[in-house]
Amino acid sequence: MLFRQDAYNKVMSKKLRLGYLCYKDSKGEIQFGIENLPLSKASTRVIKTVKEKLEALGHELVPFEVTQGEYEELIDTYIGFAKTASIPSFHDLEKRKHEYLMPFYRLFSFIAGCPQWFKSFAAWFLRTFTSEKRLAKRLVALRNRDYNGVNALHQSWDAWRVRFDEKWAKAGLDGCISPC
Repeated sequence: MLFRQDAYNKVMSKKLRLGYLCYKDSKGEIQFGIENLPLSKASTRVIKTVKEKLEALGHELVPFEVTQGEYEELIDTYIGFAKTASIPSFHDLEKRKHEYLMPFYRLFSFIAGCPQWFKSFAAWFLRTFTSEKRLAKRLVALRNRDYNGVNALHQSWDAWRVRFDEKWAKAGLDGCISPC
């Protein structure tokens, strides 16, 4: 697609309403990013700097919260897609030099290829001997899927996207800045 100066000028001539991904910490203070997914100091600094520069240009920046539950639902669906090869595996993504995946996701990449009995055992172990109940739930979700299972993943993704789009529209956003 060619750059269209007229379209760019039209958008930049108006004040934009932009969201920034955030959550409220245990003290009730707004933090950049998504809860339980800590940002590096550099990412936090970049978002803060971009936010300040956009505000100085006259744009309105508002908090846009993606809840932990919404994020987990998205990750669960993504992991399901990774297992069905509908998207690149975490291992393939990690090969890219500019990508870094947390060890948490490397675990899923490894376990996704293991037999179901091993996944069930690992989930039982986590539920029984650790406080990682959510991780155990995700391990059980890593299963081979037939056509109906893949179709259910697509329906889950579509439902999540519709809810996210409605939330975006309700906030009246023209765009969003995020660390991802």
